[in-house]
Amino acid sequence: AGVQRRAHFRSVSVAHPFPTEIRARNHPDSAAAFLTHGIHPRISLGFKANLNRQAAVEVIDLDVREKQVERATQSVRKVLKAESSIEGAECRTLFLKIDSTLRGHVRAYVETLISTAPKKPILICPAFPEQGRTVEQGQVKIFGETFGLSEYGRGQNLTDVDGNLLTIFGGLRRPTKHLNCQHTPYDENSLKNWFNQSKTEPASIYLIDAPDREHMDRAIEAATCVLGQCHYAGSGGLTRSLALNMNSPDTHQPFHLLPPTLWLIGSAAKASHKQIAQLDLVKLETNAQGELSNEDQSRQHSLLQQGTSVVTHLPSPDPAQTLSPNLIEPFIKTAIPIPLLARTLFLTGGATARAALDKLGVHHIDLIDEILPGIPIGAAMIDNQICHIVLKSGGFGDDKALSTIQTYLNTHFSEFEKENL
Repeated sequence: AGVQRRAHFRSVSVAHPFPTEIRARNHPDSAAAFLTHGIHPRISLGFKANLNRQAAVEVIDLDVREKQVERATQSVRKVLKAESSIEGAECRTLFLKIDSTLRGHVRAYVETLISTAPKKPILICPAFPEQGRTVEQGQVKIFGETFGLSEYGRGQNLTDVDGNLLTIFGGLRRPTKHLNCQHTPYDENSLKNWFNQSKTEPASIYLIDAPDREHMDRAIEAATCVLGQCHYAGSGGLTRSLALNMNSPDTHQPFHLLPPTLWLIGSAAKASHKQIAQLDLVKLETNAQGELSNEDQSRQHSLLQQGTSVVTHLPSPDPAQTLSPNLIEPFIKTAIPIPLLARTLFLTGGATARAALDKLGVHHIDLIDEILPGIPIGAAMIDNQICHIVLKSGGFGDDKALSTIQTYLNTHFSEFEKENL
């Protein structure tokens, strides 16, 4: 529901035409999938006319998930119309990034794709097995549990209906088919037969079950083989399946990370606050209004100036409530020093990340590496110097995810220090 990020590339050998990814939020999980295939996407924050049309993957973050549906779909339509009008548009693949837990106006985004983009089959699958998000019998599950039963779903006040693809995407203006993993074996021949038999209309919609990574990859491979070029709506899990058919010699230059790191934790996800506890760093918590006290601001500045990394985070939300968007502005205003003082930046929570990047004047991020599945690190210019940025969706990772990221950063800091002794 926006345009995904990261896109800067070299000559690429692709099994299908160049994809343009479209996504709603600033999470990097989808673009990160291409890094292990030698492709280093650039994330553009907002739609601009001067995108790199020769890139293997263009990624545009429209930041629309929290917007009213009219404004959100207007932004998506603007990009789709622009993409559809360029030379060779019929040979381009559009990937509409939707949240793996279906937050945002996902049906409206797909309706916009149907009405605006060149007419092709549309495959929909929000699964991201590496992060515990799967689809079984048309139902999105989180670590094997439906929304109504999962800890995440209860925390977001979600029910099983909120995760039912057949309910959400039923009744669209095209024939809709459901690949049910309980009814169709996921071997190559059975999958190809299913898609061939379902191909009654040239531009149908296909809802794909993905109980695990192997099933997901097999289904997408069979779909692209039988249906040819398609458009897609899904999460970073789906781009991982698509990236299997894209490879490029990785000519990206080695990179060096510099301390200190400013960790900004602006997520309502319970997982994020469990992960904070595993970090062996100074932690500064805002008040209930999202403001960092003057005393803690001074302490944060002092630590960063000394080269010491520091964590600044919102308080853990009430389990019965979601994160109030009213907290983001005071958090960003008081928790980010100007100039930044940090050479590495960690951002978690989509709204927080986008607000932070906007404040710092970041227009694009070039992805470099993937630390954990769906959690990349990239580079951007901040205060006229290169700053490295780690981007993480709030609900991603196990309890040790942040400590794993800290170890990764510390290892790169040590390598730089050894080389400069």
